Amino acid sequence: MINEEFRRGLAKKIMRGKEGQALKKYWQGSKPFGYVLRNDRDPKLLDRKGEPVRYGTVLEIDPKQAKLVKAIFEEYVAGASCLHIAQDLNARKIASPGATWHLKKRHTSGNGWLTSSVRCILTNRLYRGWQRWNTSKFEKDPDTGAKVRRQRPKEEWIEWEMPKLRIVSDQLFTLAQNRTKSLTEPGATNPAGGKAKYP
Repeated sequence: MINEEFRRGLAKKIMRGKEGQALKKYWQGSKPFGYVLRNDRDPKLLDRKGEPVRYGTVLEIDPKQAKLVKAIFEEYVAGASCLHIAQDLNARKIASPGATWHLKKRHTSGNGWLTSSVRCILTNRLYRGWQRWNTSKFEKDPDTGAKVRRQRPKEEWIEWEMPKLRIVSDQLFTLAQNRTKSLTEPGATNPAGGKAKYP
């Protein structure tokens, strides 16, 4: 009981720390495709090792990956399916968003682009310059015991506009969402579309 109470208290402290960083517009999480992570440091303050103190992590656009992200949106809006885009990216041997993670963890399964990988990019508001935090949480399923992701109430979200992180225009993003919505309607079809063209 004491251990459980300690873990709960520690979890709350960690969340308070992350919330504070999020309110300062620092990035909380792993590197999203299309961006690089950069440590925000104060050169006037040094830590015990004599290095500048790190205040937090910020995102910066990766020009090469950003061109690919924009191309994915354009091809999808033009009619290519998520499956076709994923297959074409794999055929071109373009590294997937999780390739670096799998390499570090020495995992071989899951490498390559999947339909879900493309879909996640197409629905991510970060690419239109909106950064979010605390939109979901993991809870233990009482029946299976597995952890499942649950969406938090919108009033708990921390969200702000970050124009410098924009990769696609509002118009292109909206067109992609409209096409996805139309494909979920009864009787809709999802053609593979033409040959995708990527930088």
